[in-house]
Amino acid sequence: MEGLFAPWHLLIVLVVALLVLGPSKLPEVGRQVGRGLAELRKFRESFDEDVRGFLGHHDDEPSTSSGGELPPTDAGGKPPLPEGGD
Repeated sequence: MEGLFAPWHLLIVLVVALLVLGPSKLPEVGRQVGRGLAELRKFRESFDEDVRGFLGHHDDEPSTSSGGELPPTDAGGKPPLPEGGD
């Protein structure tokens, strides 16, 4: 796996963090980073809900097309004829 988040890149970052912060501070910093990411996720979800509400999009409402429902078709694939329309 190549790229920014290759396993050996993450290992190097953890080793540097351990050297800079020390073994006693590393768990505390990890918890703070986790809390920060959780708060960021909550903010993003709230922001998404606000934008959807502003735009009038709701996840619980099924989307309908402007043409309405199509009439049922018979076995030949044609819509049925209206009654009394000879």
